[in-house]
Amino acid sequence: MSMMSSQSNRGADRGVPSPVAPEARTIGVGEGQGPLTPPHKGEGNPLATAAGEAAHMHEPTNAGGESSGPPDYLLYDGECPACSAYVAMSRLRQLYPRLRVLDARAEPGLVADLRRRGYEINVGMVLCLGGTIHFGADATRLIALLGKASPSRWRRAALAAIGSAPWSARLYPWLNRARGVLLRLLRRTPIA
Repeated sequence: MSMMSSQSNRGADRGVPSPVAPEARTIGVGEGQGPLTPPHKGEGNPLATAAGEAAHMHEPTNAGGESSGPPDYLLYDGECPACSAYVAMSRLRQLYPRLRVLDARAEPGLVADLRRRGYEINVGMVLCLGGTIHFGADATRLIALLGKASPSRWRRAALAAIGSAPWSARLYPWLNRARGVLLRLLRRTPIA
C-alpha cells in the first residue's frame, strides 16, 4: 500500500476528508489551464493564494493535451544533504508528478544554459514554472506554497518556516552559506 493511500485511509477513519490522489494533483493557478491546474480553487488552495504573484504557473498544452511549452522543473544540488532533505520533504515528485525534479550535477547542459542567463546554481535552487524561472529564496518560497498540498501538517509547517515565513528571504543567504560550509566539510565540490 502506498504512503498516500495509507494516509488517506487513516484520515477517513478519523472523519477527515481524504486528500486528492497524487495523480490528480497538478501545478497551476486560475481558470482553464492545461495539465498543471490544481484540482480545486479557493482559499485553502496554496496556488490560488499565490495567483496574484505567480499567475504564470501553468504549462500550455497543444490540441493533443501534450505540453507545448517548456517543461516545469526544479533543479537543485543532489549532493547537498540540506538541499536534498528540503526537496524530499516537499514531496513535489509525489504531489505534482508532471514537475521534473532534477539533480543539477546530472544536468550539465541545463546548468550551463542557466549560467548563461545569469543563474548560478551554486547560489540557489531553480524552479521553472510555465517558462518563468524562480531562483533562490523565490524558488524555496514557491516550493513551500506547492508543499501546502501535503496532507502532513508538520511537513507544511517545516516548508513554510524555510520558504514562506516573513524571515525566509533574509534567511536564504545564510542557508546558502551554511550549504557551502557543509559541502566543504563533506569534501564535495561545487557544481561544475
